[in-house]
Amino acid sequence: DGLLLEEANTDEKITYLSEDSDYPVISNKSFPFFSFTWRDFSVKTNLTGEYNIANVAAAIAVGSYFGVRDESIINGIKNYKPNNSRSEIIETEKGNIIIKDYYNANRSSMELALKNLSDMQINKTKIAILGDMKELGDFAKEEHLAVLNNAIDLGIDNILLVGDVFSSLGMCNTNVSHFSNISDMILYINKLGIKD
Repeated sequence: DGLLLEEANTDEKITYLSEDSDYPVISNKSFPFFSFTWRDFSVKTNLTGEYNIANVAAAIAVGSYFGVRDESIINGIKNYKPNNSRSEIIETEKGNIIIKDYYNANRSSMELALKNLSDMQINKTKIAILGDMKELGDFAKEEHLAVLNNAIDLGIDNILLVGDVFSSLGMCNTNVSHFSNISDMILYINKLGIKD
């Protein structure tokens, strides 16, 4: 991050991610799981979303700085399985893919997750379930509207909105449905005929 580099109060600066950095990491542009190349390693992770490249590059840089062997760094990244409702993928028995990327969501994280869903090359209906983002104060309606417009612009097949703020937007669109609670949304999903 250029701003952090400018503000760093030290002569020792470690850069990561870009090709001209100390730790360049290159995305392999894979779906649904993110994969990357670093040095001689080509690694498939258990994370979804190319936006995780910065997190992976930071982990590599920190591990290397503290003397962790390259193989151990790569094995740690390769074997990490998210279980915190961020960048998680679950494949159901019937071949449906569920992306869980909602914990402590904000506009930028939701837009990245929606872009990831949109970019996936799959022959299945893409459904985004978007719940209200909390703690936005006076900006709540504006931020929710921006996320909704982004989902529509990305061409997501079905957009299911849950919560008071999303419902208050009153957006009418053939692929947008509003629900005041999760139970009503589940009933709707069951009517869509999606199994498992």
